Amino acid sequence: MNKEWQPDTCDCRIVLDDSNYTFVSWNRRCALHKTVDDQALLDAVMAHNRTYSSKLSDTATEAEILKNQTEKKTEQERILALGTTETK
Repeated sequence: MNKEWQPDTCDCRIVLDDSNYTFVSWNRRCALHKTVDDQALLDAVMAHNRTYSSKLSDTATEAEILKNQTEKKTEQERILALGTTETK
């Protein structure tokens, strides 16, 4: 069974194998990323998800939450910027 997933960084839609969460295909590429290399974009959004989409612990301090939010925004901007460079 496959599952559609949307990264929180853009409007792309990725189809993943639901049994092991491996990449199957792109269901939709957003306007910014339609010309970006498949593997480069997949690597970027999956790394972002592993790093910044994990839940902070219930005991996270205000400073840790702010740091996580700032890093996440920087990462989102980096992934969006992939669409502004020409790929070959």
